[in-house]
Amino acid sequence: MDIKSAIIETGGKQHRVKAGDCILVERLSVAVGDSTIIDKVLLIETDDVSVGYPYLGKAGVKATIIEHLLGKKVRAFKMRRRKKSRAQGVFATR
Repeated sequence: MDIKSAIIETGGKQHRVKAGDCILVERLSVAVGDSTIIDKVLLIETDDVSVGYPYLGKAGVKATIIEHLLGKKVRAFKMRRRKKSRAQGVFATR
Protein backbone atom coordinates (compact mmCIF):
# COMPACT_ATOMS: atom_id res chain seq x y z
CA MET A 1 0.00 0.00 0.00
CA ASP A 2 1.91 2.99 -1.30
CA ILE A 3 0.55 6.32 -0.02
CA LYS A 4 0.87 9.03 -2.67
CA SER A 5 -0.44 12.01 -0.68
CA ALA A 6 -2.64 13.01 2.22
CA ILE A 7 -4.61 16.06 3.27
CA ILE A 8 -4.13 16.99 6.94
CA GLU A 9 -5.54 19.73 9.13
CA THR A 10 -3.37 21.61 11.61
CA GLY A 11 -3.64 25.13 12.96
CA GLY A 12 -7.05 25.59 11.36
CA LYS A 13 -5.60 25.13 7.87
CA GLN A 14 -5.56 22.19 5.49
CA HIS A 15 -2.34 21.04 3.83
CA ARG A 16 -1.70 18.49 1.09
CA VAL A 17 1.45 16.53 2.03
CA LYS A 18 3.57 13.78 0.52
CA ALA A 19 6.39 11.75 2.03
CA GLY A 20 9.43 13.98 2.58
CA ASP A 21 7.54 17.30 2.21
CA CYS A 22 8.50 20.31 4.31
CA ILE A 23 5.55 22.59 5.13
CA LEU A 24 5.07 25.68 7.28
CA VAL A 25 2.34 25.32 9.92
CA GLU A 26 1.25 27.15 13.05
CA ARG A 27 3.45 26.55 16.10
CA LEU A 28 3.06 23.14 17.72
CA SER A 29 3.90 22.48 21.37
CA VAL A 30 6.73 20.08 20.49
CA ALA A 31 10.46 20.72 20.88
CA VAL A 32 12.71 21.14 17.85
CA GLY A 33 13.91 17.78 16.54
CA ASP A 34 11.07 15.82 18.14
CA SER A 35 8.41 13.94 16.19
CA THR A 36 4.65 14.16 16.55
CA ILE A 37 1.68 12.40 15.00
CA ILE A 38 -0.92 14.60 13.30
CA ASP A 39 -4.13 12.61 13.57
CA LYS A 40 -6.51 15.01 11.79
CA VAL A 41 -6.25 13.33 8.39
CA LEU A 42 -9.02 14.26 5.95
CA LEU A 43 -7.97 12.24 2.92
CA ILE A 44 -5.42 9.59 1.97
CA GLU A 45 -4.62 8.92 -1.68
CA THR A 46 -3.21 5.49 -2.54
CA ASP A 47 -4.25 3.52 -5.61
CA ASP A 48 -7.75 4.48 -4.49
CA VAL A 49 -8.91 7.42 -2.34
CA SER A 50 -10.04 7.21 1.30
CA VAL A 51 -12.09 10.17 2.50
CA GLY A 52 -12.99 10.78 6.13
CA TYR A 53 -16.18 12.27 7.45
CA PRO A 54 -14.72 14.61 8.73
CA TYR A 55 -11.52 12.71 9.68
CA LEU A 56 -10.20 9.23 8.98
CA GLY A 57 -10.41 7.09 12.09
CA LYS A 58 -7.08 5.26 12.44
CA ALA A 59 -4.87 7.37 10.19
CA GLY A 60 -2.02 9.66 11.21
CA VAL A 61 0.86 11.53 9.64
CA LYS A 62 4.25 11.52 11.36
CA ALA A 63 5.91 14.95 11.39
CA THR A 64 9.31 16.11 12.66
CA ILE A 65 9.75 19.69 13.87
CA ILE A 66 12.69 21.30 12.05
CA GLU A 67 12.58 24.78 13.63
CA HIS A 68 10.26 27.33 15.23
CA LEU A 69 9.98 30.60 13.34
CA LEU A 70 8.65 34.04 14.19
CA GLY A 71 6.43 35.75 11.64
CA LYS A 72 6.95 39.25 10.38
CA LYS A 73 6.30 42.16 12.70
CA VAL A 74 2.78 43.50 12.89
CA ARG A 75 2.24 47.14 13.71
CA ALA A 76 -1.00 47.95 15.54
CA PHE A 77 -1.87 51.65 15.44
CA LYS A 78 -4.89 53.27 17.05
CA MET A 79 -5.71 56.92 16.55
CA ARG A 80 -8.78 58.64 17.90
CA ARG A 81 -9.91 61.53 15.78
CA ARG A 82 -9.77 65.09 17.14
CA LYS A 83 -8.36 64.00 20.49
CA LYS A 84 -4.59 63.95 19.84
CA SER A 85 -4.56 60.46 21.31
CA ARG A 86 -2.40 57.80 19.69
CA ALA A 87 -1.27 54.32 20.66
CA GLN A 88 1.19 52.16 18.80
CA GLY A 89 2.30 48.63 19.57
CA VAL A 90 4.68 46.37 17.66
CA PHE A 91 4.85 42.62 18.13
CA ALA A 92 5.91 39.56 16.19
CA THR A 93 3.30 36.98 15.38
CA ARG A 94 3.90 33.30 15.96
